[in-house]
Amino acid sequence: MDIIKKKFVNNFIFYLILILLILLIIKINKKKIDTDRPYIIKEKVFKGFNMASKLGWKTANIKLNKKYECGMYSVETNYGDGILVMYNHNKISLAECHILNFNKNIYNKYLYIYSMEKINFNYGVVGIFNNFCKYQETN
Repeated sequence: MDIIKKKFVNNFIFYLILILLILLIIKINKKKIDTDRPYIIKEKVFKGFNMASKLGWKTANIKLNKKYECGMYSVETNYGDGILVMYNHNKISLAECHILNFNKNIYNKYLYIYSMEKINFNYGVVGIFNNFCKYQETN
């Protein structure tokens, strides 16, 4: 059981990058966002391990005060459209958001999520991540 768990953890970043690549190919258009809108999530961005950045995919890391369902979401933020990956680690809810066509340092700034829709594909890389979430919930 530990071997399977380690394999999922070791491959998590790889799967995340593949998912982001697939979703970028879909070409989600960037929209102007009204900063006075009501938001679903407002959290301060913290510095992670820069694993995705080293591979060319910057993500905004946030710690969530509320527990959300593990999975991938299409989101609209105060910096543009993006892909949000939510997961739980040691009973802490975390999220990483890749904002499309965005390349600025936003550490210690607030990330507002205005809308989010869960991506429910059961095949390909998204399916692998969804299975990771199911595995994580049982252990």
